[in-house]
Order: sequence, then structure tokens, then C-alpha cells
Amino acid sequence: MAQASTPVTSSRSYPIALSNVARFSAIDEMIQSIENKRTQFYDGDNSVQYIGITHIVPSDFENFDRMREEERILRSNKCTYFGEESTLIVKIHGRHIT
Repeated sequence: MAQASTPVTSSRSYPIALSNVARFSAIDEMIQSIENKRTQFYDGDNSVQYIGITHIVPSDFENFDRMREEERILRSNKCTYFGEESTLIVKIHGRHIT
């Protein structure tokens, strides 16, 4: 019998290397950082599949999420926002890891 999965309730549950955690400063810089990490991942660096962005307040996350929809940027990446921690987790998609 299959067991129900437990929802992730903390950003600390994700396998993120410290080198892939950045402090939020501006949306444009955050997007560029994510795109750079995505390039690293596509080039074979499996350690950058998950990226953590800290100190991102809800209004900045809402602006980022709106930009993703309106400008169709970074839409293939899964983004999970933990408002109580002011942390955004980005999972880069597009390459199968074995």
C-alpha cells in the first residue's frame, strides 16, 4: 500500500549546497544568478539543481512570480516560496540526473 507523501514545510528540507544559496538584492540580479546556475547545471554540474534565495520578502516574490508569467522567463523551473523563512527555492529542470 502506498503511503501519502509528507509536504515539505521548510526550505532546509532541500539538498542545497551552500555555494548555491544567495541573499536577495534585486530581481534582475536574482534572475541572472538563476540563469547562470542553470547553465552550470546543463553543463553537467549536478550540485546546482537546487538554488536557495534568502531574504526575499513576499512583495519581491510576487513581483518575481509575475515577471515569470508575463515575460515567460524561468518558467520551466519549479519555484517554492517559504514566506515565513523569506526563502525561495528554485529547482532547475531540463536534464535527467542518474
